[in-house]
Amino acid sequence: MTEDVGFDAAGSAGQGDASAGGRAPFPIPDEGFYRELVESMNDGVVTHDAAGTITSASPRLCELLACTAGDIVGTRGDRWVEPGWGPSWAARFAPSASLTPQTFEIELVRKDGQPIVALVSRRPVFDALGKFRGSIALVTDLTEQRREASRLQELAEASAALTGEEFFRSAARTLATAFDLQAVFVAECADYPTTRVRILAEWDRGRHAEPREFSLAGTPCEATIRDGRVTCLSDNLLERFPTYRERERTSYLGVPLFDAGGQGLIGHLAFWGRKPIADAATLAHPVFRIFASRVAAELRRKHAEEQARQHLQQLAHVARLASMREMATAIAHEVNQPLTAILSYSQACMRLLRSANAPVAEIADAMARVAEGAERASRIIRHLRSLVRKDDAQRLPVQVNDLVGEVARLVRPEARQSDVEIRTELAEGLPLVLAEQHPDPAGAGEPNPKRDRGDQQRGGGRTPRGARRHPTRPGQHGRDVRRGWRTRIR
Repeated sequence: MTEDVGFDAAGSAGQGDASAGGRAPFPIPDEGFYRELVESMNDGVVTHDAAGTITSASPRLCELLACTAGDIVGTRGDRWVEPGWGPSWAARFAPSASLTPQTFEIELVRKDGQPIVALVSRRPVFDALGKFRGSIALVTDLTEQRREASRLQELAEASAALTGEEFFRSAARTLATAFDLQAVFVAECADYPTTRVRILAEWDRGRHAEPREFSLAGTPCEATIRDGRVTCLSDNLLERFPTYRERERTSYLGVPLFDAGGQGLIGHLAFWGRKPIADAATLAHPVFRIFASRVAAELRRKHAEEQARQHLQQLAHVARLASMREMATAIAHEVNQPLTAILSYSQACMRLLRSANAPVAEIADAMARVAEGAERASRIIRHLRSLVRKDDAQRLPVQVNDLVGEVARLVRPEARQSDVEIRTELAEGLPLVLAEQHPDPAGAGEPNPKRDRGDQQRGGGRTPRGARRHPTRPGQHGRDVRRGWRTRIR
């Protein structure tokens, strides 16, 4: 009677009789089973004898090396190794190293000369007496993985220097290309609670689309923003949103983007395709993970810059309001001065008109000075209003001589009270300069006489950037002037 040899649960050999151990026997597969297993593997299989000569090669290995088994069997392994890797291969197959399992990467060369990167997992084979008989190795092709890693590195390096809108545009294009999608856009929340989003960059059917803002109502993006989680309509977008049929979109994947604390929703990434989108595969892909994390970080940076800019504007406004108290006396003086001039010249006009021979030229000159005083008072009031309204300053080209003349005219009354004489020497043909002005440019550059007078009295007045002050004394520059300061603006 023939007995089958099997393995029990502990892995030891035993009789095939089920009654002996109470378990059904597991028959040992024959050679055909192992051959079929080896030939169906995705990895190449190769065996070497004790001298390092190849004794067998699986069909998959032949495919990797673009040759036949006859080309491989009988050769040494280093025949298929890229020359620069020869010493590494020799060290791996040295007698002292052959007796232990090894796993290593190496560059092989196909029969047609094309290089491939392979992962080799080698195990020694011993006979029943423990004598080394050779080795068996699995060869895994890593070429495509290395190429993809290289492409990822190139993409990461190419986008590393980009920020803001440039990076968002690059990310949308790269993600659409990498996943063969019709469109990809990066959007930020336009209001809170969010009912609208603003697209910062969009790649649509091979070109960049113009930024725009749209309402979330009736769009698949609404669920992404409302629920704050990934939304995927892999192949049923048109069933729920038929209007997208005109845009040839059949699938959607929305990924929310959060602030640094992970609580506040600040925007989302939207993917649109003509064919089904595999959300799990997309989210796990290295390209997606790299760019999605960068998009979120860049969006956070953008919001932080906007908040910082708003805070600076608020601080500037607070500083302007704080200076209003200090400016009140000077403004009252400046407004009172033109009003006094208007009154004086008006009274003079009345006296001249009552005379028998009213001098027309003098009356006209007096009326012109009345109009000038009224315009000056109006400019001061308009400038004060612009300060209080938080109007943003504008950088506009101005004539330096005009600014100097205006400042000198405004501070001259205060200078007279302090027994200071102001003289100006203005060169002709100077280029225009950019100066920050409020919406009423006529009032720009008006100083605070009270503060300036205090600086003069303390002797600690600050010199503006670009200006130099030189002490003058009698007889200097060919003129007899009182001791004081000469200021040059360059």
